[in-house]
Amino acid sequence: MTEDEKHPVRSWPSLLARLIAILMAVVAGVVLIALLALGVIVWQVRSRHFAAQDAVRQQIAEFHSAGEPITSQDMYAFHRLPPGTPDATDAWLAVLDTFDQEQFDADVSSFELETLFKGDMPASLSDDQQPAAQKLLAKYETTLAAAEKAAATPGECRFPVEFEKAYAASNDHIAALRSLGRLQLLSARLRALNGDIEGAIDLLAQAIATSAALSRQPSDLENIIRTVILVKTFDELQWLLNATELEDVQLARLQTELDSIDLDHGLTIGLLGDRALMFEAFRTGYEPGAVSIMDGHKDAELPPAAIPCHLYLTWISKFVAASREPFPQALRSADRIESEFLAAMNDGDFLERQHYKSISQDVTLDAMGFQSQARTVAYHQLLRVAVAAERYRLKTEAYPQALSDLVPEYLPSEPIDPFDGLPVRLTSSEHELLTYSVSYNFADELGLNDVSAVQPDMPVRIRAEKGQLP
Repeated sequence: MTEDEKHPVRSWPSLLARLIAILMAVVAGVVLIALLALGVIVWQVRSRHFAAQDAVRQQIAEFHSAGEPITSQDMYAFHRLPPGTPDATDAWLAVLDTFDQEQFDADVSSFELETLFKGDMPASLSDDQQPAAQKLLAKYETTLAAAEKAAATPGECRFPVEFEKAYAASNDHIAALRSLGRLQLLSARLRALNGDIEGAIDLLAQAIATSAALSRQPSDLENIIRTVILVKTFDELQWLLNATELEDVQLARLQTELDSIDLDHGLTIGLLGDRALMFEAFRTGYEPGAVSIMDGHKDAELPPAAIPCHLYLTWISKFVAASREPFPQALRSADRIESEFLAAMNDGDFLERQHYKSISQDVTLDAMGFQSQARTVAYHQLLRVAVAAERYRLKTEAYPQALSDLVPEYLPSEPIDPFDGLPVRLTSSEHELLTYSVSYNFADELGLNDVSAVQPDMPVRIRAEKGQLP
């Protein structure tokens, strides 16, 4: 008989000890493998981080070499008026001094005009709302008078911005100018309804000037609000063309106002400003005055989150380049850039996908900015055609049959549709002029504006038989 058989009880502790030892060895192995894997991940993250920091350094150097802003100090220089340009800033700041957004919102509510200012204003102005609208305008007479003076002040405006605060900087002027534009258009509508067509045209011109006050502001949001004011002004102009028979001198003035609108640079300026503001936000972690881990870098302190910062600078710089192209090339380039971004995000490993996702909303908004800009440009072109066609009708007693009928007497050349690069479409009958853009689906649907369509045509219709204004 063996020793174990003689002492069976003693074999169990020995076996248990062996099992525990084996288990501890397995656990130690697993922990070691996990630590090694973690070490590899940390090494990869740190390697990518330092590589991204080097890439950001290179990007900063490239931006500076191209004369483009990237730091907050750069933005102050970029935002300055060019030498010899008259400064209208003080006149527009004087407008803001007369206006309080919170009080304005409360006044709109007290006059029960919320639906008017939140909806399709001023097209939705009803007869019942007109007395309250008159009272609201009377309360803001000082603001409107200051805006009239600012609109007549020659030069360009530069609203002050604290660029080192990035997106924490105050932007109260944006909401104030948006509200001012709507007040001006409301006043224009009421003047037209009361038979003061000259006064209505004055207010339309002032609304265009209000939008122009934002034309050199370096953020995409400011460019968006500028286009919002313009689109609402275009809506009101289209209404006026259908509401009353304008004289040739009035139409000529409207044509001059439309020709003064510059839509060529706002998108680029906004993207350059956003790129610098986001870099500052990455650099400080959205906390003004935060200390960077790269103190002492002579050009700019580098962001702690170097990888998403590098990705953001890479992709928005592609949009900046696209914004300098003429439409429709700019629009197609923006679509291609967005598609390439989504493909790169889906093709990356887990860590790369997380970094891409952290900036995906910004890239999407940048791409959408091109679509919004194209629609504004198209609307602008269509109204240039509509006003010219009205002048043609006054002279010939018929609408033009083709765009070429308007060139060169009323238009220097045929306006181009920013969506397909062809001249905007024009058809007419004895009773109506129709001019339209093919819009974002690039398909000529003969001016169809079916709201159920994904991207219907953008039509402007002007009737020969006008409304019944006093």
